[in-house]
Amino acid sequence: MDGRAYWIERATANVFSDPSIFKQYESLLNQLRPTKPRKLSRNSVRLSATHEIKLLVWKDNGKIRGTRGSRKTLVGTTSLYSIFHDSGPYGVVENVVVDKKYRRLGIGRELMARVIK
Repeated sequence: MDGRAYWIERATANVFSDPSIFKQYESLLNQLRPTKPRKLSRNSVRLSATHEIKLLVWKDNGKIRGTRGSRKTLVGTTSLYSIFHDSGPYGVVENVVVDKKYRRLGIGRELMARVIK
């Protein structure tokens, strides 16, 4: 990525319980369908503990921990689903999206490299 304070982490089951993170995630996914935005339900973003890995890319806002306001902004995401079939296991990558303000910085490339690992 471009050397700024970005980091990628695997989503935990309760990450979307924070309303501001949920709203940021909804906004990112709606960038995939700008002509047909939709409102997500909390149930639609629940993680399947065994078959889904969701990676989130954060940008540090420079706020000190413990101060008011969010310290991080969600700028990208992707999901990997593990599928087990008679012919062997394989993965399906879905919803690779980087916020339009943060594109062309290598974030999408790094997301794909991490999800393939």
